[in-house]
Amino acid sequence: MDEQRGSGAPTAEGPSQVARGAGYGVSDEVWRAIEPEARAAAVRERRALLRTALVTALVVLLGVGVAWSGVFSPRLSGGDNSGYGSGTPGSRGHLSFDLHNDGVVTEHVTRWAIPVPGVEVQPVAPQSLDLAPRSKQTVRLEFQVTDCTAATRVARALARQHPVDGLGVRIWASRPWGSVETTVTPPGSVTDMVLMSCGVDLSDE
Repeated sequence: MDEQRGSGAPTAEGPSQVARGAGYGVSDEVWRAIEPEARAAAVRERRALLRTALVTALVVLLGVGVAWSGVFSPRLSGGDNSGYGSGTPGSRGHLSFDLHNDGVVTEHVTRWAIPVPGVEVQPVAPQSLDLAPRSKQTVRLEFQVTDCTAATRVARALARQHPVDGLGVRIWASRPWGSVETTVTPPGSVTDMVLMSCGVDLSDE
């Protein structure tokens, strides 16, 4: 009887173990039941991705539109009609040019500055400037050089840094939440204007 047990003949437990092992696979019926759900999930995922992409593109376009409208930051630029002149060193000089409003909101300009130490901008003509959308206004900046040593040094350095566009003029415009700043580059050279006011011969520069 012991030899029969060790002969490898099938026992009563054998068939049940084989049957249980066959259950580890997934039958075709189960796959056919799962496939429609998988396809529906893939369609839902693609639709969600498409909605996300459309919302992202809309937000980007809206941001670009707001930036170009000038609602938050003034869209001002300098145009033609350039002219400048100066008197003796330390006296008043002037720069005139057309200021363009390229945005869609009216700009109320409240302050001007030339970013050179020792140079002070005097009252601008016109003093009260409200620039309608897509319009332009000729402005005349009167300035006073109070420190030619500092102004000349900085103006020369800025001329080397900006040989093509030149130095910009800082402009502040009012908003409901306060004042915002932008930079406008006039056609005339602001650095040349400052140097001339300090008696510098531009032909030697």
